[in-house]
Amino acid sequence: MVTISRVRVAWTGWPGGPAVSTFYTAAPPTSAQLTALRTFYASMAVCLPNSIVTQIENTGQQIDVATGKAVDVWTGPTQTAVPGTSAVAYAAPTGLYIRWNTGVFNSGHLLRGKTYFVPIVVDKYDAAGTIVDSFVSTSQTAVNTFITSMAGGLAVYSKRYAMSTTATSGTVIDKAVVLTSRRP
Repeated sequence: MVTISRVRVAWTGWPGGPAVSTFYTAAPPTSAQLTALRTFYASMAVCLPNSIVTQIENTGQQIDVATGKAVDVWTGPTQTAVPGTSAVAYAAPTGLYIRWNTGVFNSGHLLRGKTYFVPIVVDKYDAAGTIVDSFVSTSQTAVNTFITSMAGGLAVYSKRYAMSTTATSGTVIDKAVVLTSRRP
């Protein structure tokens, strides 16, 4: 039985919330990996309204990849909450996303993951409605640092294909997205 650990980040503090972002690790997350996740969110706080607070959970489920069912729990150190730092206006359902790349194919499909940062403040958009180039660059640096800090432990999970694999890189997509649902 192959298991992965689900790590959730709770988002609160705006109309349309609360919400959750979900990450997976190849094994129960280490203290260093949870700290890397918090550092990543802290580096992205400049795009978040100051009413929003993100909190990495210090306990979660271990999932059997083949069945998609929880089989155990993990517990780690508590991470300090990360508040957004921008006082700029925002539109609640819009933001950006990060694609987690694996280079692994299954049945002709490339296995990739996504993490949404929604909402983000309006000064992170350019006149064409995409993400400001300088912020794409800054965010990409944060993504690269995060991948390195995870030391091969960030996993992408496909319930559809009953498999998981290591995320080898991440790409900040220069495209505004609208998120219609993010279940807590």
